[in-house]
Amino acid sequence: MKLKYSEAGFRAFYHHFVLVPLNDRLRKTAAFFPGVDKADYVLTYGYIDHTAGMTMEILAAAIKDGERFLLGQTNLKVASKIRIGAIKNEECYGMDDEENRSLYEKYTVCVDRIADYDAGEEVEECRKMIFLDECRSTEYPDDVLVYLVRDGNHLEGC
Repeated sequence: MKLKYSEAGFRAFYHHFVLVPLNDRLRKTAAFFPGVDKADYVLTYGYIDHTAGMTMEILAAAIKDGERFLLGQTNLKVASKIRIGAIKNEECYGMDDEENRSLYEKYTVCVDRIADYDAGEEVEECRKMIFLDECRSTEYPDDVLVYLVRDGNHLEGC
């Protein structure tokens, strides 16, 4: 399924496997993954780094072959990240739930490495609150704009 972060929002990328198209800059970021020289995509997994925002962890190089993707091997010796601002307008491919399950089985070690970024129960509950989405920062979904009202009805955004 094709999707853009700028249109789909963070939930389509958060804790999902997403194929991101390679450009020259991202190719350098993925340089340590086998097969990246022939790849036109990278397989990534999305998570939220509370200080750096929405982030995609690169797991493997990928080649688009018609309607399917051929996935390369991972490299457990490196960790390569893509901050969402670099790809928010790129046309990516999201995986459906069944693909997510099989990819999770294949890349468990990679996904488990980023468990340090898991948020507490309270933060996860806040991330589920759809009514806050229009107030969320695009790249930092945990940052929510609120207005404080001071004496004399002076508004201040925080």
